[in-house]
Amino acid sequence: MRSSKFIVIVLMAVAVAAVSAQGSVTLQGTVSQKLELNLDFDGTIVTLDLAAGGTTSIGTATLISNLKGGYTITVTSTNAGVLKGADGTNTDNFDYTLAFGGVSGIDLLTPYTLGLSGKTTKTGTPYAVSVTFTGTNALANLVNADTYSDVITFTIAAD
Repeated sequence: MRSSKFIVIVLMAVAVAAVSAQGSVTLQGTVSQKLELNLDFDGTIVTLDLAAGGTTSIGTATLISNLKGGYTITVTSTNAGVLKGADGTNTDNFDYTLAFGGVSGIDLLTPYTLGLSGKTTKTGTPYAVSVTFTGTNALANLVNADTYSDVITFTIAAD
């Protein structure tokens, strides 16, 4: 009889040990990437005083990013940095340069790129945008009567 009591006691100890087992849980969440270049002038037509020339403010481009890595802002011009006349036979152009943030004298003959990295503040980093050109009053020759224009495109992409 003693042997049967011993067996019962051992089985009860094993049952108690199984009830006190440990468990765990993993808590996890994801913050989505945010990379924006907000243009307060997006889709607008900025009228330039082609007679006076000078510097004309276009507006502000605001960069918002929560990326740790790098990203690139690219600025391109449809007409390679010149205002062209609407009349296809008009060969007169107005050269201009762009200012973006603290960088002025940007020639858009080729795309302008600005490499950046890291996160910004929640409200973003503002970059003032303007163009500078010589008006007809300062030119030695007359310019054909026409409407002159160019389209500047701003893009941003993660590296």
